[in-house]
Amino acid sequence: MKQRKPFRQTLIDGVDKRGKNECWLWKGPKRNGYGRATQTVKYGPNRKRRFWSAHRAYLIFVAKKKVPDDSVVCHVCDNPPCCNPSHLVVTSQKWNMHDMAKKGRKVVSRGNHNGSAKLTDKQVEIIKKALKARIVSRTEIRDRFNISKSVVSTIVNYTSWKHILPLSPIETVKNTCHPSPLSKRLRASIRKHGMTATARRLHWSVGKLRRLAYPLALGYEYRKGKM
Repeated sequence: MKQRKPFRQTLIDGVDKRGKNECWLWKGPKRNGYGRATQTVKYGPNRKRRFWSAHRAYLIFVAKKKVPDDSVVCHVCDNPPCCNPSHLVVTSQKWNMHDMAKKGRKVVSRGNHNGSAKLTDKQVEIIKKALKARIVSRTEIRDRFNISKSVVSTIVNYTSWKHILPLSPIETVKNTCHPSPLSKRLRASIRKHGMTATARRLHWSVGKLRRLAYPLALGYEYRKGKM
């Protein structure tokens, strides 16, 4: 029966060790550009395989460095298969992401390009227009698009979908309004007497007057079933 090679020796043999300041590249299998090492460990009467990032395993088992479980091992040389301990630094994920952004290697998938997105760019634009014009409530938005209240809040507070900017109220009316004869008359009255005075004369709330006078984006398309 063939004797298993110790994991430490597997790591040593799997690295193309060169000069002290050069990158020591992993010669074995890779995943997403990073070296991948397999360790066989005892699990009761059986054995099981544990997969490691080659550079992390090399730092722990060969260079004998202490690496906490909640830490990440980053490449100072920005060369994923490199296992040279002098090119590796133990740090936090937050620092790693900051370093990626600083070096221009951070890729952010926004809007439609994010696989977990439940909305499209167009829908978010409509939501922001409608909420800015106060023609619908957050509850109506939540029910219409089947999203949670927290998602609506992140859209409103620009925590998410920051790249989608709503039009100004004037541009919104100009570009997305579909005026009816009633809304035209109401707008004329608003221009002449003001929003509050017109609502008081009609015994309406300001919200109702605004919805009828300015049937913008979501309000119009919601009623017409276009979304």
